[in-house]
Amino acid sequence: MDRKVMETRAPDRLEPDTANAVLLPGMEERSRSAPAAGFAVLRAYKNGLALTDGASLIEGYGAVFGTLGLCIAVPIWISAFTDADILGIALMSVGIMMGAVMLLFDCTGYREQPTLFDRAAGRVYIMHSQRDWLRPWRWFRIPVSVQSFEWCRIRAMIVPTVGLGGAGAPRLNYALRLVETDVPNGTRIVASFGVGIPSVYDGGAEPAALWEHLRRFMQEDGPHLGPHDALYVDDSSPSRLWNAIWWWQPLLGPGAKQFWAGPYWFLTVPFGLFALIGLPLTMAGGFIRWLSYRCKRPAPWPVDVLASIGPPLTPAELASRGR
Repeated sequence: MDRKVMETRAPDRLEPDTANAVLLPGMEERSRSAPAAGFAVLRAYKNGLALTDGASLIEGYGAVFGTLGLCIAVPIWISAFTDADILGIALMSVGIMMGAVMLLFDCTGYREQPTLFDRAAGRVYIMHSQRDWLRPWRWFRIPVSVQSFEWCRIRAMIVPTVGLGGAGAPRLNYALRLVETDVPNGTRIVASFGVGIPSVYDGGAEPAALWEHLRRFMQEDGPHLGPHDALYVDDSSPSRLWNAIWWWQPLLGPGAKQFWAGPYWFLTVPFGLFALIGLPLTMAGGFIRWLSYRCKRPAPWPVDVLASIGPPLTPAELASRGR
């Protein structure tokens, strides 16, 4: 990120609970950061962009670990029941319930809940699932609410947070957060929400570039994607069974070439060969992720929102529009 931008601290009254937030230029002002969406755009529409959410990265994980927990707990529960082990029965009953809840949670609801930018209407939409936590049997039909924000009242910040990286070492993550003020260019926050996937080790350069891309798309009729951008693709995405079954197998399936011949092949190849030991388990886990994905429904955006953003664009249409 540009040094001058990083030194522009957000006023306390603008975001009092994030003292280290960095306030980015407003929608009328071009940033010195080059615009780039990277791989944050999930879908492009005629008049809109849908940005992926962080939950897309862990799609189906709950179903996998819930199934694993059931496979471990159920045989132990049967053994404890046979031996009349009251404590074992009680503990494994709790484990079975937890595994069943995790499995049910990750097989119900909606596949994605992206942030939707509507250029035609000048609005930003986010979706909330209203899951009834006390009544799991109602998770098969979860109502949703859509929150709408006026683009003219949006400001952007980069919020650094401390997370755990490799080997449990702390690292700084940088997330793009949009806030809606009471009036255009106001200072009183009425709502805030995160956008895209946080970056690491870049001082906030990726979120700053993403904001500039969104600003130009919404404010200046800019392109859906930049010259070096691409739609978000997860090589192990559970949306396709062939991709999903190669979960945690970097040397097999789609995208494997970059791990065989990439700049860090001396790390990825040994790890990939070691991962082959667990191939049956990872393929089973990938299959469960795929089943979890298929059990969920697409995000139910309101009809008027879909009419405003228009039809989704194909890769060929994106190329013909100059990205």
